[in-house]
Amino acid sequence: MNRVESEFPTVNTKKIYLTGMCKGALKSFQLAVNLPEKIEAMALKTPLPQVLFLNDKLAQLKNWPIFIHHGKYDVVVPMVQMNNLISRINDCHSDITFVETLESHDSYRKDERKISFDFFKSIYDKNQFGK
Repeated sequence: MNRVESEFPTVNTKKIYLTGMCKGALKSFQLAVNLPEKIEAMALKTPLPQVLFLNDKLAQLKNWPIFIHHGKYDVVVPMVQMNNLISRINDCHSDITFVETLESHDSYRKDERKISFDFFKSIYDKNQFGK
């Protein structure tokens, strides 16, 4: 984050929007639990269940919005594991939205990325304009 602040001084590093797929989503969670005061929202595609290893840190998550979408036909991260993850996150975080898509693991099509960025836009608009 220090590098981003020094190389891109116009970036607001106090309102970071995180996104990632699979391992990238796991890394987004790791960043979020280590810098919760800087995170505005997260939109994740198929986070790995290893997120649960952050169990003791999940409670540190601020009440900022989390959007997770996951493919029903994913064989890498089966739906039962995703449901367990969502349940655990719900136990300590109230502002989570989960969407099940009709995709597999390796799919992150343009329309799926669009729903993540639409989610970010809705959060930004709500914070900027009180919508």
